[in-house]
Amino acid sequence: MLPNVARLARLTGLDVEADQPLPTEFRIFAAGANESTKGTAVLDTAALAAVLAEYERGGVDLIVDLAHDSLSDEARAARNDADDARGWFKLEARNGELWAVDVTWTPDGEERLRSRRQRYISPAFTYDDLPNGTIRVASIDSCALCSKPATLGALPLVATREASFDVRREAVREALVQRLQPGPDRWVDLLEVFADRAVYEWDGLMWQIGYTFSDAGVTLDATPVLVVREYVPVQSIPAFRKGAAFRAQLEKEIAQWIRS
Repeated sequence: MLPNVARLARLTGLDVEADQPLPTEFRIFAAGANESTKGTAVLDTAALAAVLAEYERGGVDLIVDLAHDSLSDEARAARNDADDARGWFKLEARNGELWAVDVTWTPDGEERLRSRRQRYISPAFTYDDLPNGTIRVASIDSCALCSKPATLGALPLVATREASFDVRREAVREALVQRLQPGPDRWVDLLEVFADRAVYEWDGLMWQIGYTFSDAGVTLDATPVLVVREYVPVQSIPAFRKGAAFRAQLEKEIAQWIRS
């Protein structure tokens, strides 16, 4: 019997312009539950250990193909390039997540990414069924360039120029959520994102934190700084402008303006 195999589009959020190098790493699965239109795939400690053990046992780099064609008998019968690689990668664990690293792209894979004919990554993986109806990742077979991801809220592997800021903002927001772990009674509100720092509200206070943004995502500085609002008037208001005399003068000026 063939093992359970799933194909699930996963995310990263990297911006590639015409003169920029292509990404050399991307996240395949986040730690915990990975939601998609096809169900929930779980990457826990046991799953991560099993995936890496199977990868080490195989001893070879894994393939990035096109739309999972290398796994399709129909595609291989119809086209002689269905087995061709669009890229190659290794696997690595990072803070409970599964990442593709040391990614290299073939000329066809690079052309597809730069032209944005495909913008998302979808892993093909074996899994074990869990009693609660979810599945646990067991091994990674390959990843595919695809156009329509199944992952809910997936970010593109390559972003349009217009989407660059949205990708960065979402990456900062995700990093804050992972660090602060908000819940029903505590939430984080991202207010501003700058090139090297972000401002957010947490527990009724405003904070500023530095960050770096790279192919690997967002890395937050260790310690945020409390932001104190300070209101400074542009010009002091004379006392006579604060009371009845000011209102009477204002009404007079308005009446003159209406008559003019």
